[in-house]
Amino acid sequence: MDIVQCLRRFGAPNLRELAGETLLRAVEACAPTNMEKDLSEVILMRYGKGILGVKAVRQMLIDTLSEAEALELTRECGLSGTSHIERCIKLQQYFVSFSAEKSKQLVSFLQLPSSFEIVTSRDPRETTETLNGEGEPMLSSKGTFTNTKNS
Repeated sequence: MDIVQCLRRFGAPNLRELAGETLLRAVEACAPTNMEKDLSEVILMRYGKGILGVKAVRQMLIDTLSEAEALELTRECGLSGTSHIERCIKLQQYFVSFSAEKSKQLVSFLQLPSSFEIVTSRDPRETTETLNGEGEPMLSSKGTFTNTKNS
């Protein structure tokens, strides 16, 4: 599925909210156009490949899922639910936080290119580092500065 098609499902009021006043005025100033399509494209330009990292976008995507789509996505995410509303609520709760794994699940479900997945980088630093302090002032374990000479 094309991401612009996904966004168009949000409807004009939600797209206007996502776009913001400045972008909305710019799109409205153009000749009469297909507002939903144009706003969707402008929103995609605004957020780029990281658009799924925007919580409001994820919430709106879930809100526009059909019953069959919600059932499929809940199964792919290892969730369950007995009704469409229950499944959507569980999906909303599941995707409130967004990780690389959840990103892959959503991108796969929407059949988007892998470039829409969150890219994580490995921190090459060691997990702990020993610090040795020298000199007169001492730091207490509470993080307050104390000078041992005046104590």
